[in-house]
Amino acid sequence: MGYEKKVISVEKLKKNKSILLEPEGIALKEVKILSSSVEERKAPISVTKVKLKQIQEVRGAQSFPELMKYTPSVYTSREGGGWGDSRMSVRGFEQENVAVLINGVPVNDMENSRVYWSNWIGLSDVTQEIQIQRGLGNSRLSINSVGGTINILTMPSQKQKGGGLSSEISNLYNTRVRFFYNTGLSKKGWAFSFLGSRAKGPGYIKGTNFESWTYFLAASKDINESHRITFTATGAPQWHYQRFTQLTKDDIDKYRNYWMNKDYGYLDGQIYGMYRNFYHKPILILNHYWSISEKTTLSTSVYASWGNGGGSGILRKKGYSIPRTPEQLINWEQIRQDNRDSTTLDTVIVNNDTIVGFTGKLVHRYSMNNHKWYGAISNLQTKLMQDKLTINTGIDIRYYQGTHYRKIKDLLWADFWVDNSNVNATSPIKRVGDKVVYNYTSTVYWYGYYLQTQLTLDKISLFLVGSISNTGYQRTDSFYYKIPEEKYKSDVVNFPGYTAKGGMSYSLNEKNIIFVNGGYYSRAPFFKFVFFDRTSNNVATDIKNENILSSEAGYKFFGSKMMLQILGYYTYWKNKVMTSRPIALPNGDFTVVQIPGLNAIHKGIEIEGSFNITNKLEVKINGNFGDWRWDKDVFGIVND
Repeated sequence: MGYEKKVISVEKLKKNKSILLEPEGIALKEVKILSSSVEERKAPISVTKVKLKQIQEVRGAQSFPELMKYTPSVYTSREGGGWGDSRMSVRGFEQENVAVLINGVPVNDMENSRVYWSNWIGLSDVTQEIQIQRGLGNSRLSINSVGGTINILTMPSQKQKGGGLSSEISNLYNTRVRFFYNTGLSKKGWAFSFLGSRAKGPGYIKGTNFESWTYFLAASKDINESHRITFTATGAPQWHYQRFTQLTKDDIDKYRNYWMNKDYGYLDGQIYGMYRNFYHKPILILNHYWSISEKTTLSTSVYASWGNGGGSGILRKKGYSIPRTPEQLINWEQIRQDNRDSTTLDTVIVNNDTIVGFTGKLVHRYSMNNHKWYGAISNLQTKLMQDKLTINTGIDIRYYQGTHYRKIKDLLWADFWVDNSNVNATSPIKRVGDKVVYNYTSTVYWYGYYLQTQLTLDKISLFLVGSISNTGYQRTDSFYYKIPEEKYKSDVVNFPGYTAKGGMSYSLNEKNIIFVNGGYYSRAPFFKFVFFDRTSNNVATDIKNENILSSEAGYKFFGSKMMLQILGYYTYWKNKVMTSRPIALPNGDFTVVQIPGLNAIHKGIEIEGSFNITNKLEVKINGNFGDWRWDKDVFGIVND
């Protein structure tokens, strides 16, 4: 273990001759370089670090985003209350507009930039520190950091041998067991750390039962004084029932039950939910750190992630209403009976063969979303002017391919389901495991380059960051186009983007600092806005990049027992791309409408501080006032 740097005045040392230093793992050093860590004191941006001690104090049974709700302008919600179904926003921007990194590696979905926290449910067990940069920040990558950037640093491999076991019980889960083991540093320079955990329970909301596993492996090797490699692998396979149907005021007044869930019932005596999420998304990161000279280093990360899973829902005939019990639970037993009554007996002719059977009025289906994702980030850093000037330059390359389809999960006593979506299929008769409704593949090509300069003088610290990137989208449809006669694979649609930002801080004295920063960001629209229809490769017309202008200014105070930060921010988001919800046409079909030209203005004030009353008692405060509004009304045109 090493210790964090601490500056102490001679006057204070005369009064108190003891010096208390905060421990910091030496092994974190190269990870922080890869992750572009910032120094809170002089950085001309608004940054908060949630450290291991605070994470352990507040973790409990909370989901990972809730660990960050104690910082200004961060709002978290458990949504329907299912395990891992949390969401967060920063400065009023939803989480798809907040960049999330794990050890400097981006994890926002490549198609829609969302973060599904159920995929990372075990992060609270293995996180060493959370760095939260609000606004455009000082991150090097050209990423979706409109609201902010969150960098999650996991624990490095520990140098000291040892292990531990813990067990927790709460009203959220029956049990949660966690164990870890560190091999210590071997004679050949290797060190390994492993952690595993399991949680299972009925959930906080009725009918949201879940089961979750977590595994984590960290390894490091000092090859010589110039080269070091580290490896991290983590994943959290899980399943959980969900609650999506919102309760009305009448529901609350009548049943007096805030834990009520209208999305589940019982089948064969067991809890059976309409919506069941299941997913496993491991990520593997290999880092290489090369100290070329005392002034120059090259750090490279290569990573891979594979996601497999999806969520369940229903398919039902038009006009069929879900039967319910007097307690408003889904009556799955009645659905089974309805699927076998005489009105569902159908005769279907397939290739001159006559098939007689019961067509389901309502069947259970899965929506599958599998993907594979590969990437590399390489950063060259050099220091000049007696280490006062630091230059970072590097590349960011990613390849992503996602496969999306629906399939029959349970026919609920029906003989089959009829679906004509697949023009390449030989029969519309669908049974358990057969694909229905849609089946397409999305491919994303990403490459970027960035340059960052940082100058640190006695009283002034400033940075400039520029980056360029290109996002390429391609869609392949296996249902609605004849293969290979028709154009079932689209052309690649490219969207160049760029970022330009900078900031400066000025130290009035050793305790008082003022700062200002700003930037302009041009971002490619999400995949779902470019290919807005699940049933075709049609590309939206006249779709453009979203442009964001952001600035902030603030004041920092660092005393011997007190820290205070006050700032104001302003963000203007131009040409935010949106689509409408499905709109009914006169012939009974549905369509969606692109809504161009939507602008938003987010502005606000943030305050954050802490005060050490004694060596054992610290008081922290944070607050914010935000004014987030659409700039004007916009209109879309409906076409049949």
